[in-house]
Amino acid sequence: MAKETVGFIGVGEMGWPMAKGILDQGIDLMVHDIREEPVKELKKLGAKVAGSPGEIGANCAITIIMVVDKSQAKEVIQGKNGILTTAKKGSVIVAMSTLDPFFCQEMAKIAAEKGVGFIDAPVSGGRGRAEAHTLTIMVGGEESLLKKCRYVLEAMGNNIVHMGKVGNGQVMKLANNSIVHALLIGTAGGLTLAAKAGIPAERFLKILDTSTGKNWVAQNWDYWWTKGTPEGKGSLYVTKKDIAMTRDTARAYGLSLPLVEILPDLDLAEIIKNTQAEIKKG
Repeated sequence: MAKETVGFIGVGEMGWPMAKGILDQGIDLMVHDIREEPVKELKKLGAKVAGSPGEIGANCAITIIMVVDKSQAKEVIQGKNGILTTAKKGSVIVAMSTLDPFFCQEMAKIAAEKGVGFIDAPVSGGRGRAEAHTLTIMVGGEESLLKKCRYVLEAMGNNIVHMGKVGNGQVMKLANNSIVHALLIGTAGGLTLAAKAGIPAERFLKILDTSTGKNWVAQNWDYWWTKGTPEGKGSLYVTKKDIAMTRDTARAYGLSLPLVEILPDLDLAEIIKNTQAEIKKG
């Protein structure tokens, strides 16, 4: 087992169980988050606590970032007390948040100027698979850097795939998310139509599961059910952010993909809420 310290910035909904997976493998871990509670919980499990991303950079050979969006990622990497203000040559930053692939390429160039490696490694599988440490991890960047970080990634996922250059992990994640979001709209529409005709939701979903419309969203509809509530709208911000980023990435490649162009303008919370209303009427 490597004795080097691994850093983890952003221990929220997904980051917390991912960080725990690293601790469970006996890896020396240092964590940072603006929220105290999840950090305190990880400290009880054996993690060291850093007061800033810069402290992480100074002490860690590999630093994982799992923050909400590009602005937060830029701050923890390049900010006043960011990782790159203190990171040692030969260390590696692993961006596991869902981010703009071109932003990742920009960060990789800036990091390289300081002798620091950078790979993007977004994940898929949701909270459940994060807790089971069986995430799918899509990696963009130099194979040598992936090799260096693999033992850490294996503490969080069981399907680690190299997608090519920096940013390609994000492209794969965004492509996957665009399919999921399209399935969400389609499944909600099908449920609404069925409910209007008097078909119970559980019966509709059971038939769908053995038909050509079978899909992950339908199989996990209970997860999406909560997203139409005020409590669930925070996670829908992330969903909407990803949809818009997929559209912008496609456009940057000179593409106009029909569904990808439409999805950012749809109100997912309202669609789910309307589906819920029709199901309750039934």
